[in-house]
Amino acid sequence: MYKILLTAIGCPNGITAIKHLQRYGVCVVGADAHPTPVAASLVETFYQIPLARSESFLEAITKLIRLEKPDVLVSQSEEEVEVLSQHADDLDTCVMVSSPDAVRTVMDKWATYEKAKKLGIPVPRSNLCVDSNALLRTVTEYVKELGSAVVRPARGKGSRGLRVVVPVVDRMSHDWRRWPGVVLTSLAEIESSDLDAITYPMIVSEREYGEVAYEGYCANGKMLTGFLKHKSREVHNGHHTYNRSVDILDLAPYACEMVKDFGGHSFVDVQFVGGKLMEINPRLSTLIYTPEYNMIHFGILHALGMMTDAEIAEKRLPLGKTAEFHWDVHYA
Repeated sequence: MYKILLTAIGCPNGITAIKHLQRYGVCVVGADAHPTPVAASLVETFYQIPLARSESFLEAITKLIRLEKPDVLVSQSEEEVEVLSQHADDLDTCVMVSSPDAVRTVMDKWATYEKAKKLGIPVPRSNLCVDSNALLRTVTEYVKELGSAVVRPARGKGSRGLRVVVPVVDRMSHDWRRWPGVVLTSLAEIESSDLDAITYPMIVSEREYGEVAYEGYCANGKMLTGFLKHKSREVHNGHHTYNRSVDILDLAPYACEMVKDFGGHSFVDVQFVGGKLMEINPRLSTLIYTPEYNMIHFGILHALGMMTDAEIAEKRLPLGKTAEFHWDVHYA
């Protein structure tokens, strides 16, 4: 078959990606910045590597490629993808990343919003804040008018740094089973915070509900295969997120149009909330796998020239398929 160097194996998709690749006889070499990710026990060989922001990251990846001689390199981290996209031509393997310009665009959430609006794709009502005065003024306006505001860095990975600001937070009655990644903050807490310590710019948006993501594989700006999934998150009886493949009018075409516009290549995760584009992540996310549909495997086969555009385009994930992700305990 082929040999893959899969990095960031400690992410939520790491274990499932490894298991479903190994079912096809794929040799998986894993790497992660954490010294002991759970997925390390599943791969053929595991290597700890520096963080992508480290000056030694690229050197470590180059040495790994020279040592393991993988056929393909896939990263599940935006920070790593950003670095790898700039040096893909210098690495002696097939590196599955979009171009530096494409990655740079989607990592900038405000630039993504601007592109989407030009294409007629709906985005949340949002304001770009470049300093503390603008941030406090805008958050206050949103909370008073809409009852809440979503605050997040204009540039960053996934939902890191996202906060939902509301008039008052009653922490004694707050349902902590809800997904803990959403940090509720009161307006009073924002007013008393050192907002000058924040790295700007920041985006303030209206709060939307109903999270749907398009997980896709694309080549040269053309979406070749993918699926929409509805996401619900809560922590209850060990269950922390639930995905279900769905078909929602307009959202899949919106994802394809965005990929075409920025010239996406490889795996993408296009996030919608309330039917509006929230962000695009230029990497793998949590996928839904079936015995007949394995998007990461199909994408790698296509990148290696072992599957044609037509063959991968025929692959479809049936509607109604589900995936549940649970907290678990690993003893080492």
